[in-house]
Amino acid sequence: MVDLRWSKALSGLFFVFLFSGLSLASERPPVFIGLDAEFGHRTSTSAQAIQQGIEIAIEEINAAGGVLGGRPLKLLVRDNRSIPARARANLLDLLKVPDLVAVFCGKFSPTVLEVLPLIREHKLIVLNPWAAADNIIDNGYDPNYVFRLSLRDRWAIASLLGHAENRGFRRVGFLLPNTSWGRSNQGAIETYLSESARIHSVGIHWFNWDEKPLAPKYRSLAQAGAEAIVLVANEGEGAQLIKEVAQLPKTEQRPILAHWGVTGGDLAALAGEALWRLNAQALGDDGDLRPHNELFLRRLLYDRNERMAERLAPLIAQGSVFAAFGALHLYGERGVPTLLARRGFSVEVLY
Repeated sequence: MVDLRWSKALSGLFFVFLFSGLSLASERPPVFIGLDAEFGHRTSTSAQAIQQGIEIAIEEINAAGGVLGGRPLKLLVRDNRSIPARARANLLDLLKVPDLVAVFCGKFSPTVLEVLPLIREHKLIVLNPWAAADNIIDNGYDPNYVFRLSLRDRWAIASLLGHAENRGFRRVGFLLPNTSWGRSNQGAIETYLSESARIHSVGIHWFNWDEKPLAPKYRSLAQAGAEAIVLVANEGEGAQLIKEVAQLPKTEQRPILAHWGVTGGDLAALAGEALWRLNAQALGDDGDLRPHNELFLRRLLYDRNERMAERLAPLIAQGSVFAAFGALHLYGERGVPTLLARRGFSVEVLY
């Protein structure tokens, strides 16, 4: 029987620094990492998610001996409230800290773009786990001190429009925020459309943060012939549009293909019943989401879990293996740990 252990702490957002530590990091002066994000934003939860992931990683690194011969890592947190001017002030404050080696940013691209000149001036390493604007990384600076850890607009737009093509949509409308993030997506859209002859834009409508109502702009794109609407927004505007569209007649509703900004808060709670009502109308006249949800889960999780377990089993049988998974792949009767247990491995949850 092969013993297999897995840790819930590894199931969130995490990063790995490869440092050598000689002893438990506790006595020596700390090495600081900063996080400047939108903690004070009224609907966003992304900053809290990023912080949790960093703190998990720091705890594991410190428990293993820390960095630079036994020095502990310590996180310094600042709240920019999604305001670029605050982001600049926070970064200037963090730059005063001795032994600050890097800073994580949050979700809002404008706050990161605002501080790019300071980053270059002070040669500060910035780790970007969320903000998607292309020119955060494609900033023209050499050397470039900003490192992307996740999605970028060019990839998101290619995925959204590729999905639209696969669904048979040929005429698409766009709702973009009137910010540097929106303009980054505009550039990605123009690039994609210039390379694809199968999909066409009926137009772009711009909106401001907290703008209400949004439905008139959505309806204008539909009336211009849009078969689907690409939405670049965060959770607040996303929920607002969902609630407004759910009130429209079915003949005026178009599928919404949303950039990942809407996942940066509790979209389901903000949109309420309208989210499920809109889904039911889009997916089938019977309003039964279960077959669609099962298909989604099978493709996203269950089939992939089976492949992961199948590939891991012979590796584990040969000796020690370190494997990291996203959280959703770990839980339930069809999760990877359960599938490995069914293959004869002893699985223990450590914490």
